[in-house]
Amino acid sequence: MIWIHFAKYQMHPFVSFSNNYEYMNEVYLKPWCRVGVYAMGLALGYIIYKTKLKYRLRRTTLVLGWIIAACLAIFVAYITYLEHKKEDSYWPIEFRIAHETICRPIWALCICWVVFTCVNGQGGFINSVLSWSFWVPLTKITYGAYLLHLLLIDNIIDSNMRATYYLNIFHVAFEFVGVFVFSYAFSFIFSLLIEAPCMGLEKILLKKKK
Repeated sequence: MIWIHFAKYQMHPFVSFSNNYEYMNEVYLKPWCRVGVYAMGLALGYIIYKTKLKYRLRRTTLVLGWIIAACLAIFVAYITYLEHKKEDSYWPIEFRIAHETICRPIWALCICWVVFTCVNGQGGFINSVLSWSFWVPLTKITYGAYLLHLLLIDNIIDSNMRATYYLNIFHVAFEFVGVFVFSYAFSFIFSLLIEAPCMGLEKILLKKKK
């Protein structure tokens, strides 16, 4: 599906697929361009349900799976560096189409591996880190931060720019920290005003129905 969307663009590869309005409207925001990842999550849930958390992988399979998942995750996360390390060095359009088509499913596959091994008690150190009680409060507002962070970037940061600027690692780091902090701060308020009351009403209604 993503390949079909990209095939109609005839402009410069960097212009066609960068974070401009056309890309955001035609590809990034379309649910069918992400349905593959959603289907993988559904499939994982079905597998976990059918195995009832009793399936155990052999040690060799477990080690090999972690190595492959780690390599694929690192590859997907850092492959775009090859395009941006030099000025005016753009990928061929075929390469960018391939990247946009498979990068998210590969990343989702790595996440599926982490979830499957952890829920089956074979996550080891990774499971210990992800099960740390420190994360529990953040899990309550993470979805709100996911919904709000893009609005924060578009409506506050990008919309208030009055001049172009050169990106560097320090600028990106400071911007990331700012977006992270404000996203979770707004999400906390969002949770108190909307999500928590709705969950309370849902519990009351379901309790009466039972």
